[in-house]
Amino acid sequence: MIRNIFVLFFLILVIFSVFPAKKDFNASTILVIIDESENGETVINEAPVSDGIFDALWENDRIIFFDMKIQTPLNFVNENLDINPFINDAKGAGADSILLIKIGYSFKEEKNNYVLNVKEYYYNFYSIIEQKSLTVGKKELVLNKKIGIEDKNSLLNQLGVRIINEIYN
Repeated sequence: MIRNIFVLFFLILVIFSVFPAKKDFNASTILVIIDESENGETVINEAPVSDGIFDALWENDRIIFFDMKIQTPLNFVNENLDINPFINDAKGAGADSILLIKIGYSFKEEKNNYVLNVKEYYYNFYSIIEQKSLTVGKKELVLNKKIGIEDKNSLLNQLGVRIINEIYN
């Protein structure tokens, strides 16, 4: 019995070593910048997607992160989010990487219901040490859902957690 448990433990250890569950980004200090907009307007005070992203990042004890408020929407270069305006700020703060996320959603009343619609988000996870994007792109979301107004923040918060999991996996 003890032998079987030992063999099972060893097998699980080998499986997780050969097939890791998450990408290893070698990032320990991350500058996180999120451009969140609702109905075309930048969200400043209550940012439920951003809150979900930060909640998920707090769960990772291997990283330190801090955020930066932006004055203008994030720009694109060659269809990817442009990290260049933030490199000096990140270096000055001691960050070894930058995570940019841009997401827009609509929330409108239609026939006594509220409809939440999210089509996509963009991301760029850039390593200052390696001087390259570790993962970058656009992820399609198909979320067009009738919800109660009281469920809006909770659903968008869950979406933020999902976004971080998709970027890291």
